Amino acid sequence: MKKLVLYAMAAFPTLAATTAHADDVAADIRMSPASLAYVYGYASCVFDERGGPAEERIENCREFGEAISEGSRDLLADWHRREVLKRQREMERAFGRLEAEALLAEKQNKRIPQQIIRLLGCYAETITAQENFARGVSIDFDLAEGTCRNAIFGIDGYKTEAAALLHRRLRVGTRYINVVGAIIPEIEFRYGLMDLKRLPDASNTVEG
Repeated sequence: MKKLVLYAMAAFPTLAATTAHADDVAADIRMSPASLAYVYGYASCVFDERGGPAEERIENCREFGEAISEGSRDLLADWHRREVLKRQREMERAFGRLEAEALLAEKQNKRIPQQIIRLLGCYAETITAQENFARGVSIDFDLAEGTCRNAIFGIDGYKTEAAALLHRRLRVGTRYINVVGAIIPEIEFRYGLMDLKRLPDASNTVEG
């Protein structure tokens, strides 16, 4: 995950210092494809139960989120020359919704499998490592999907039903090309990134 931060070193105000509340979790998360790797990277931090209770994880992940926000400016400027501030606010709003969703997951006793935490981190690092992504030319989600699917599920397969459900939800098998004047379609996740209502209770998601 350090690679993601290294790909993000520009300048932008820190994340809003508001405290996330589980009851405020948004129904939808919407973003530009150029922001998806950063959102996945932050999600891999706030949903990782190895970091302790949700509130503690969120507090500890804030510095990482700030580094992502700071570093995204130049790249988002390449993708959205006239909408940089709008897209950065959109990404920061997504970070806040991820925090709220992490609190809600804990409240509802829903667990995000470690395979998915690793998958999110792999997506983030693989996408940001693409030269064309860094240049604002294109994003090859299909290439990242193949790399990460093989790395995470290639030998053991899915260890839980939740991992299978979330992999299907999170994968983006397409390629976006940044053409001047073209409208880049947004990516949307209904009912939060993880769609918690579809996940089984944590007692049924023990990984073997």
